[in-house]
Amino acid sequence: MIRLQRVTFAALYAYGHLLAVAFSLSIALACAVVVVRVPHIRKELGLTLTLSYALTATASALEMWLALRPSLWAGRFYLAVGGAVFFSLVVSFHLHYAEEVLPDRRRRAYRTAIAGTAGYGLLLFLLLMSGVLDGGHTRTVGLWGAHATMPAMPIWACVLCFLFATANVPLCVELYLREGPNRRSRWLVSSGIWAGPFVVVWDLGICAGINPYLPIGGYLAAILGIEGAAQLVERLRTISPAESSVGGYKLQKRLGAGGMAEVFLAHRPPMGGIDGVVQRVALKRLRTDHADDPHFVRMFLDEARLLARLTHPNIVQLLDAGRADGQLYLAMELVDGVTLQQIFRAANARGEQIAEDVVAEVGVQLCEALEYAHALAGDDGQPLELVHRDISPQNVLVDRHGNVKLSDFGIARSTDRMTETVTGLVQGKLTYMAPEQLRGGAYDLRADLYAVGAVLFELLTGEHLRRARSDVGLVQEIVEGRSVRLELLSERSPRFAQVLRDALAVETYRRPPSAAAMRAQLSSLRTDAHGRDELARWVEIAIEYRRRLDDESLRARAAAPTAVRPNPPARGPS
Repeated sequence: MIRLQRVTFAALYAYGHLLAVAFSLSIALACAVVVVRVPHIRKELGLTLTLSYALTATASALEMWLALRPSLWAGRFYLAVGGAVFFSLVVSFHLHYAEEVLPDRRRRAYRTAIAGTAGYGLLLFLLLMSGVLDGGHTRTVGLWGAHATMPAMPIWACVLCFLFATANVPLCVELYLREGPNRRSRWLVSSGIWAGPFVVVWDLGICAGINPYLPIGGYLAAILGIEGAAQLVERLRTISPAESSVGGYKLQKRLGAGGMAEVFLAHRPPMGGIDGVVQRVALKRLRTDHADDPHFVRMFLDEARLLARLTHPNIVQLLDAGRADGQLYLAMELVDGVTLQQIFRAANARGEQIAEDVVAEVGVQLCEALEYAHALAGDDGQPLELVHRDISPQNVLVDRHGNVKLSDFGIARSTDRMTETVTGLVQGKLTYMAPEQLRGGAYDLRADLYAVGAVLFELLTGEHLRRARSDVGLVQEIVEGRSVRLELLSERSPRFAQVLRDALAVETYRRPPSAAAMRAQLSSLRTDAHGRDELARWVEIAIEYRRRLDDESLRARAAAPTAVRPNPPARGPS
């Protein structure tokens, strides 16, 4: 009976390791496929994660070897591979999250520490393989019919190996504790790293002769591979929205993404159960890597509260907001058109200049939106002193009828916003930011008028306002008020020159005092009543230009495999 129990235990022990090897290899293969096939998350997973699970499978296989046939070399490789598993997890943890939560100086310090740890690990590997640590001796332990042979090492040698394992842990403490994106994910992934010292103590205890049980390093590392599978599933889920839904909205395709959120084309099932009554929206969803960051969550909620107050034909409307499965979302009015940036690019591609009346029409409608927003009052009747702070061609939409709509109030400032901008953190797009914003001092609604001037300058001239080669040079140029590009106004549009010079003035007192005043100036420049119709024509041109680019991109992707595989198998439409 006892013999049967021993045989059963040994069989289960071997079977468990077979499963561990298969499990680790399957995750490593999945990671490798994703790294090759999905460029969106190639940087996030990296080869280090694939290597981690390949090493885990190797460690489990070596444990089986140790159990089936005594071998000093197998024992040495087992210890070396075990150390490499945990070190590769540390490197992957750093590459995956350091850029998100650490400043540049701390990232450089981390890289230096990791390089030092790698050097120490390489030295230990050479000492282990040369026999310095074990002197060529082995130690065999057994439990219920299962056996394992490990290098026999003195206490001092075990301490040297343990120092390597414990040195890995401090490298991840700051990444684990810091506030910021993916905090829940960081806690999950770091579990394997915190388990490292425990596993090392267990296995080194066998080498030192103070632990009479079987090694568990490869087996436990394979079990911890579940966290890798969870990470892989989460990453694939966030980039594959075609068949997913949020808050009852079916996501159809991704329209764009910013630093805080992603925007999708979405629709609801037939309203009231009536076929054909389908609401199409632009669904803005807080990025999953910010879902656990209190700062971004508060910003997103503040934007929802602010948008709920804004009702104007020149501002994108909020239709719905909510939280579903831990995901915050805003259902916005879907604008059937393009952004000003796309119109700008289409005009440049055609080598045409946008008419002055069209530019004036854009400016007038933008100023109408700002006039309303700047005058908005709270429930107590007091002005909110709202400043958009992020007016740019990407955030100005134009529909097929020539209606201009201002969007993205994500970083707007008002007196009742709960979330304040972190001191020293510049928010917005540099090219369109007023000098007083970059200086970090006080600013008011005239910062938005500066941004409108920069946007109109681009539309009017077909060129960017500034040409600095770096962000540092751009900031310095804006703060110092240097702008050689303004001379283009006199050459291409003398009528607009003075209005835009005033709007782009470094001194705030020289700018128009309000959006209403700037609107009046731009209205006087309109000579053709058909400016809105001409703007609608440019929307159609931009849509056609975008469609042509998409077609060319599809043809290029379709032709790419042909060069590698001359006779690809026939495939149906994707």
